[in-house]
Amino acid sequence: MAHASVIQANLSAGNEKAAEAVRVLKEEWGKFAAKGATEQEIKDAKNYLTGSLLLQLTSSDDISGTLNSLQRDHLPPDYINERNAKINAVTAKDIHRVATRLLKPENLTIVLVGQPKGINADITLDEPPGMKTPKE
Repeated sequence: MAHASVIQANLSAGNEKAAEAVRVLKEEWGKFAAKGATEQEIKDAKNYLTGSLLLQLTSSDDISGTLNSLQRDHLPPDYINERNAKINAVTAKDIHRVATRLLKPENLTIVLVGQPKGINADITLDEPPGMKTPKE
């Protein structure tokens, strides 16, 4: 994909811990942008990404979905044969460059679901969108 439109992080925390969870997320994004990944983190990520590819292609549905994704992302059909080599070619310097550009905690848009305590979110959903909450 030439340009990612969204980087998403999902957290699960109770209302009392939501502020702490968001604080930790912002701290970790900031640290990653500042320091980059360790060699072990890079090795683990590459092993996961390259090793999980075949597990994602276990049915006709999976294969067609993957090919559809390639087409949507304007990648050639044979990209799947080149993917692992491209992943393995990524360097720590590449990761740091991209993390510095994209992982800016101050630019995060925070969407919270529930009734979190001690935090002001950009968007808070206290009920499911488009659904009426039953009256007590």
